Amino acid sequence: MANTFEYACNIPCDLSIIRKVEIDSIISKHTNQGTNLTLTSKYGQSINESRRIIINKIEHNGKEKKLDYALNKNYSMVDIEFNSLEKGTYVIEGIFRVYTKEGNIDIPFNKKAIVE
Repeated sequence: MANTFEYACNIPCDLSIIRKVEIDSIISKHTNQGTNLTLTSKYGQSINESRRIIINKIEHNGKEKKLDYALNKNYSMVDIEFNSLEKGTYVIEGIFRVYTKEGNIDIPFNKKAIVE
């Protein structure tokens, strides 16, 4: 199971933008390879370097599930790719981590997505 998505260089980031970062939404999309949940972030997408997404927990209809997934960069933030997902409501809990010269900044998120 993939636990992280990381860009491994420490490029300085604008702290005024980092303070505004949050995961805005999760968009569900079926593909030939399975199901993608796309995390979107208006301000997070502008931080192309020195970031990492950490998924702490995935719930399906209120119950924690252990699922295999891969994280891939996209234009809006990141895709969480699953081979298959059952229909229902998913809650993704995690951290958007930004590496700065001043240290790490962790921005927690807890977002819901509906897979039909």
